Amino acid sequence: MKLLKKYRYSLNFRITMITIVFIILGMLSMILYTNASVAKLTDKTLGTMDRELYYLIDEYYTNYINEISLRIEENYNGYMEEIQILGQIFQEVFDKEEDLARVLSVIKEDPYFKDQIIFNGKWGQNTSDEPTTVFLGSCLYDDNGEIKPDVQSAIDKTAIFDLIMPAFYKHGKDKMQVYYTGGEDEDYTRMAPWADIGHSVYDIYPEIYDRPIWDVFNPGLIEDWTERMLEKGIGNPNLIRVSHPIQDGITDGIVLSLTHPIWDRKTQTFKGHVVYDITIESVIEQVESIKISNSGFAMLIQSDGNIFAINEKGASVLGLKAVVEDTNSSASGTGFKSFGRYIQDSTMESVRNLKFLETNEIKEIDLNGETYLFIHKKMNSFVSWTPQSGFYDEAWTLAFLVPRDEIYKMYINSENQIKNDQDIAIRQQVGIGVVILGFLVVFITLYNTRMTSKLNALTQKVKQMKANNYQVDFDIHSEDEIGKLASAFEDMQHEIQDSLSRLKVQNELLKNEIDERIKKDRIIDYLENFDSQTDLLNKKALLNMLKDLSLDHDQTFASLIIIGLDEFRKINDAYTFKVGDEIIQALATKLDQVAQSHELLFRIGGDEFAILFKGKDLNELILKVEEISALFKKTFSIRMHDVTLSASIGISTFPHDTSDTLDLFKYANIAMNHAKETNRGGSEYYNEAMNYSARNRIEMIHELNQAIENNELSLNFQPIVEIETNKIAGVEVLLRWRSKKFGHVSPTVFIKLAEQSKLIVKIGSWVLEEALKALGRFEAAGFGHIEMAINISVIQLMQHDLVEETRILFDKYPVKDKQITFEVTEGLFINDFEKVRTTFDALEALGVQISIDDFGTGYSSLSYLKNLAINRLKIDRSFISELHDKAGGEITNAVIALANNLNLRVIAEGVENVEQLEHLRERGCDEAQGFLFSKPLDFEHCIEFLKQDRL
Repeated sequence: MKLLKKYRYSLNFRITMITIVFIILGMLSMILYTNASVAKLTDKTLGTMDRELYYLIDEYYTNYINEISLRIEENYNGYMEEIQILGQIFQEVFDKEEDLARVLSVIKEDPYFKDQIIFNGKWGQNTSDEPTTVFLGSCLYDDNGEIKPDVQSAIDKTAIFDLIMPAFYKHGKDKMQVYYTGGEDEDYTRMAPWADIGHSVYDIYPEIYDRPIWDVFNPGLIEDWTERMLEKGIGNPNLIRVSHPIQDGITDGIVLSLTHPIWDRKTQTFKGHVVYDITIESVIEQVESIKISNSGFAMLIQSDGNIFAINEKGASVLGLKAVVEDTNSSASGTGFKSFGRYIQDSTMESVRNLKFLETNEIKEIDLNGETYLFIHKKMNSFVSWTPQSGFYDEAWTLAFLVPRDEIYKMYINSENQIKNDQDIAIRQQVGIGVVILGFLVVFITLYNTRMTSKLNALTQKVKQMKANNYQVDFDIHSEDEIGKLASAFEDMQHEIQDSLSRLKVQNELLKNEIDERIKKDRIIDYLENFDSQTDLLNKKALLNMLKDLSLDHDQTFASLIIIGLDEFRKINDAYTFKVGDEIIQALATKLDQVAQSHELLFRIGGDEFAILFKGKDLNELILKVEEISALFKKTFSIRMHDVTLSASIGISTFPHDTSDTLDLFKYANIAMNHAKETNRGGSEYYNEAMNYSARNRIEMIHELNQAIENNELSLNFQPIVEIETNKIAGVEVLLRWRSKKFGHVSPTVFIKLAEQSKLIVKIGSWVLEEALKALGRFEAAGFGHIEMAINISVIQLMQHDLVEETRILFDKYPVKDKQITFEVTEGLFINDFEKVRTTFDALEALGVQISIDDFGTGYSSLSYLKNLAINRLKIDRSFISELHDKAGGEITNAVIALANNLNLRVIAEGVENVEQLEHLRERGCDEAQGFLFSKPLDFEHCIEFLKQDRL
């Protein structure tokens, strides 16, 4: 027991145990790390598989559902086109009633067209050997059993339809029947092919023996249709009504009715309607038989959630009951039955909450514990009507439901296999670790026993040194660490003997180091408070001085004057940064000469200086500002260049503007920025109005950043007229902002803000896409030839991948070659010329034309016009308004001549009177725009304007 206790406290035991613990921890860490790495790789692999599988699913089913929906849409669109043609023929017959009077009088007496109508006391009907059925309810007969005169006249006028209706029934798309029903008080029916309507219909609907057909089948439709006709106009396709799917009680077929109204143009009243009854059983069978997967199915859904096409398995999965039949039939059980199988009546909440009218995307839905993928496509809408809802837009939705596990079967199997392999690998690592651990324990125990014997001998010799015996003989000689430790102790004896002498030397070195550090601190202090280029105090020094600023007994105020160079970047671009640095140094020297001994000069930025001025009379301050301004009225001669600088100056004064001296810097900056915006090259003194202006600017930038999301931006279009033909050649897109907070904001205000805050990139992208959408709407309205000019900011073109964005949008919204023109300002050309040329060439390859806006007001060189892919020049409105002035007229004439010589088209903007237009026409100007023709218009008014031009 004593031996165990002694060994327990020995170094050998401790080293062995610590080593074993660390080995165990190391092996455990390695196993955990390996397991984590495998798990991470597994998750990454499975994630990649999941993502790629999702993309494949999305592409496959999206294409599949688009193809099926396209077939369905093409089917009923064909019927819509046919009935529109037939309706137009009927309308034309009624419209030309007077012109056809002689023909109609002959037709009604001809044996082929003569309607032999027999009245049996309940209804009247012609004989079966006639081309079409003519059917009348008893309400259309008088008390003597004779057809009412007005009704008989209406029947005679439609006898000509015996030729037309059978032809439409037999040819074109398949139909159950084609029939015409007269309007109020004339609601007889003419149908092709001939059918025994009296027995088949009246057996089903005995209530219409004595009631008008409109009151039974479509109460209220005539009034709604009349109102809609007056709104839309005769012949408008949106007047065609498509019924809900119903089951015909006679044939049991699933039927849609397409009805086209006929109008009396003289009285602007409802005349009757022509109807197609078509069967859609093939469409329903097509949907119900779609094979998506082993357990997947398809369905067709009306906008009110009624599922009228789904197979029995799908209905069961969705928890839908059998079809509920809303039957308008007699006791015999026959009639016209509308399906009532609604999503909201499902027994499952997940189905009731299904958002099938939202944006088309793949959703996941849980059905009885199994996850299904829901893929849907909303098809083109058509017009429908019910007595309860009136006219409304109806759109069917085609949907697929596919069990997720069927598609992800390979993914799930791979996941289980990977996890199983991972468990096996961990067990193998643990087994190998146990074997290695046992071997290491034995080895470490034996090695530590040998090592500790030397340590015990070394311990005894160290104890002798502790007793101040520095003559110990360390006779332990080995090449391992213990031998090196013994040698180190031996060396330490010699070190202790001369430690005092070394300490003295170290003290001397420490003193020298302290002196050197003081010198470095002085250098650091200089770098923190002085500008290395001009040797002037910097911004940090200024703020420190403002913090402790105080006035002497003979001083009444202190002012901070901030001088900001205007557009100094252009100097660097034009003359290189080296020349720019020399200009800054020369300006610093001149400002230092202006600043007196009691005034401090600072350089607070790359192109900004400041002077801290103290005085007794404010007139001294005004004179000082004028003296500074005078410096910039002279040129700076640097390296054989005469350079003219412009500077905007802002001044803030203590205690007049603020009681806090630190605010002087903020207020002087506000004043300088105000000068740059409203009085560039001048000086501005801070006041509360400036502060309000700065806050207002920040708020306006914030509101502008939210304008797209808040739907506050809109586009206007100003027509561009070809002068020679006086026809509209195109439109210019103009941006408008009506802010909820600021109301209508002028483009001259918010465009400048957008460019300064770089929001112009985001807004410009929105304008470009919305303009291309509008171009598609122009084409849909019949103006596919129209050209469109879109303003592009310099920032968009220089700091944004405009070419790639344009390419993507052209793929999304197809345009014709040279239909789009980008208008850019001349200021663009003082930037990177090579980038501008490369960008213009790429845009030209996309079919985009380039126009130089406000030509003659900027920095253009004729070399730009020759070397860049430019198609148009636009003369600024300032020149057009001064055509009466000799200088303005000569500039305009020169621009037109220049454009003609370079084969460029030239456009004049701001044309407001006929005299200006005639001047431009005589000089050969190609196009013009301005209030003489039209102000900027919204889309609807622009369409109306274009239609007037077409007339």
